[in-house]
Amino acid sequence: MSAVKRYFREPLVRASVDRIRFPDICPVCGRSATTATVVRLTPGQKTWLRPIDNPAFMPAMRRFLGISSPATIAFRIPVCEEHYYSDEDYMRFNTVVVCGNGLMLILFMLFTIIAGGQYYKYGDLPTWYLMISVLFLSLFVLSILGSRRPLKRALKFIGFDSPHKNVFIAVHDADYRRRLIEENPNTTELVNWILIT
Repeated sequence: MSAVKRYFREPLVRASVDRIRFPDICPVCGRSATTATVVRLTPGQKTWLRPIDNPAFMPAMRRFLGISSPATIAFRIPVCEEHYYSDEDYMRFNTVVVCGNGLMLILFMLFTIIAGGQYYKYGDLPTWYLMISVLFLSLFVLSILGSRRPLKRALKFIGFDSPHKNVFIAVHDADYRRRLIEENPNTTELVNWILIT
């Protein structure tokens, strides 16, 4: 398989995995950081390693399935109180979103059956059905959009180079990108393209 060169509009930060130090400001809002969150990545995966995404998160389940623990790399990122979250918060939030979406889908199907019966019987679609349909669909879309974490939008970890010594990060805020480069002058650089194998 040959390598493909991928270009980016905004420059990526290429940083040393072992020596990167994130600035003491929140990457989402730019305020002074009061706490820090830990982001764990697994080389070779395209998404963040989060417990909700990993079926073998629990050690007992890994032993049962015969799966070894993947080698993860952890980054400590200073954030403000408003944008702090942990793995437990992420799991709790996604559980609420999934349960809420399931309930909305069940109610939407129930109202569709009732409205279909009325349309078949009277030949007219009730206006309450149209209002409830718009409400359920908008809540469904908003819950999906709201499930994206602000930190994940602000700092997108693109991947690692082949020996896993450097990480490529797409930083949304240009000021935060500049501060990241200034605070890590010998271990970071801006790149506009990467090779994907």
